[in-house]
Formats: sequence, structure tokens, C-alpha cells
Amino acid sequence: MVVRPAVGSSAEGDVGERPRVTVVIPVRNASASLRKCLESIRRSAYPSEAMEIVVSDNESTDDSAAVAAAFGARVTTCAGVGVAAVRNAGARLARGDVLAFIDADHTVGADWIGRAAAIIDEYPLIAAVGAPCVAPDNSTWVQRVVDANRVRPRGVEYVDWLGAGALVVRRSAFLRAGGFDETLEACEDVALCKSLRATGARLAADEQLATVHYGDPATLSALFFGELWRGRDNVRVSVRRPFALRELKGLFLSATMLLSVATAVVLTLSAAWIGWYPGLAMWALAFLVPVPRAYRMLRRLPSTWIVNAYVVSVVYELARALALVLKAPHHRQRRAGGRMEQIATPWPEATGQLRGAETMVNRRDG
Repeated sequence: MVVRPAVGSSAEGDVGERPRVTVVIPVRNASASLRKCLESIRRSAYPSEAMEIVVSDNESTDDSAAVAAAFGARVTTCAGVGVAAVRNAGARLARGDVLAFIDADHTVGADWIGRAAAIIDEYPLIAAVGAPCVAPDNSTWVQRVVDANRVRPRGVEYVDWLGAGALVVRRSAFLRAGGFDETLEACEDVALCKSLRATGARLAADEQLATVHYGDPATLSALFFGELWRGRDNVRVSVRRPFALRELKGLFLSATMLLSVATAVVLTLSAAWIGWYPGLAMWALAFLVPVPRAYRMLRRLPSTWIVNAYVVSVVYELARALALVLKAPHHRQRRAGGRMEQIATPWPEATGQLRGAETMVNRRDG
């Protein structure tokens, strides 16, 4: 379903009539990226009087906190927790009616905050808005193919999921949903979107809200380990209600890939007794699983990139399949050789604040 809000220029209108926006940026040892992110926010056409910035610093050892302070941001420090808890910590300090979550490795356009806030303000049914990010111009070939995997909205469309890297949420709806699930290491944005939808709210993707993401995996190995790490929590949240067909389809493909590879290995090892054909047939089935994703990618890539698209798709599907039976650490944990502390904390403010929060009006606009 497509909604077309009558959103004007973000530079127009009375400041007093605009919702106050709190920008929440989680960061960990990314001062250079954070500076670029904050510079893009500083160029925003949204009135500075109606906007505040909160940087939630996850025990950075570089000068991330100093960079944030230099841009006038309020800084809160977390003690080595997961990204869900880092985002929640920033949201707890928010004074705005609208929360704009922006990761430190993203940059936004001048109208991004204004347009997103206008949609939230105009459509009470819509609790969150965003858009798939885009890769920078200097991307590696792997990043270009990964970017081609993203589903782009046409205009403004209702969707089931929005990424937390650049996500704008009505604060009252965020509190009602309980914030980000801190028991998850990854896919906390998927869980939040499910919680928002469970309350009867809608999510909208707007093609004009795309941000530039500088953190996509640059190599095949980075892609493999990233999806292997993300895949376990993806399974956990995909089976939560409300279900989405796309998520269930992804689980089916991962299970098919895993079973096909496992069976192919067993049959190949048994080739001396049963021959090679059964094993070859199962390998063929396994390597057919990535074809639909590769085809979707290729529709947004040069036709000469068919091998690139297929290779990235194989790596992606294999990692998601192995995630069903393996647990991998985050790339930062692998480099450090340690384990990041994961603390699940409740949302103590939610109950009290929600008693006085506005009731969302379920309104459909044609």
C-alpha cells in the first residue's frame, strides 16, 4: 500500500509547530565516521531550536566522546553493552517527541530529518519511517553487490521492517514497544519493528529518506562472518509475531541450503559405495538456493556482473544457513579476542512515561 503525505519543504513553516526531534547516535571507537555523520546533521535544514543530538558512547577508547561534545551533542557513556542497549541509553535522555536513530557510519541529507519528522507528525498511524541506505561512490565491488540486494520503495510505502541505522520513530510508540530488545546482539531493529506493528502501528519507507552507509562489508570474508554473526538472532526474531512472509521465506531458504549442503557432504563421502550422482545432485540443489537472490541483485547491476552477484549470494546464503547451527562473535570481538558484555536491562521509564503519552490514532489516509 502506498501513502503519499503532503510533505512540504523542511525549511518551511513555523518552528513552534514542528515536533522536537532527538537524534540518537550510537558509537564505539569511530571518531572519524562520527565526525562525518555529525557534519551532515549540522547541514540539516531542520531548525536547530527544534532538534537535539545525543551521542551514546559504548566505552570508546578514541576521541569519539570529544568529537561529539565539540558538535554540541549530549554524551552518555555505556559500559561495553550491545548496540540495542547503547541505543536505548541514548533514547532515555531524549527530550524530543520524535527519535531519529542514526548510526555513526551514516550520513544524511539536508532534508532528511525534516521530511521524516513531517511524516511522523502528519500521519498518527505511522510510528516509524526510514529507507534502505545506499553505498558510497567509492564502494568495493562486494559493497556494490550488497547494495543491490536492498529493496527500494517507490514513493512512500508501508513496509514490515526498517533498518535502525537511519530510523525515525515516534517516541511514545517507541516506549510502548519497549525500546530495542537488549537480549539480542543483532537484528534488534527487526524485533522493534515487530513490536511496533504488534501495537497496530504502521511503518513507512520513503525513497527520499535514503542515507549513505559507509559500513557495508567490503570483502567476501567480512560479508560471510557478518551474516554468520547476524543470522542466529535473525532466526530468533523471524519466528516472533507478527510474521512476515519475507522472513519466513528466508528461514526456509537457509534451512534448505543447510540440509542440502549437509546431505551433499554425506553423499560425497559415501560415493565409493553409492556412486557420485546422488552427491552431485544434492550439490546442484544447494547451489540453486542462491539463484533468486543473485537474480534480484543483477536487476540493479550491469549484466556483466552475473558472476559477482552469484558469488555474493552464495556467501550470504551459506553464512545464513550455517548460522542455524553455529554461533559467531561480532567482528570487533574476533579482533579483540574477547567477548563483549551483554546486559539485558528493563526499560524502567516506559511504564510511567506511557501513562501520560499520547494515544496513537489509527487513521488511514487515502
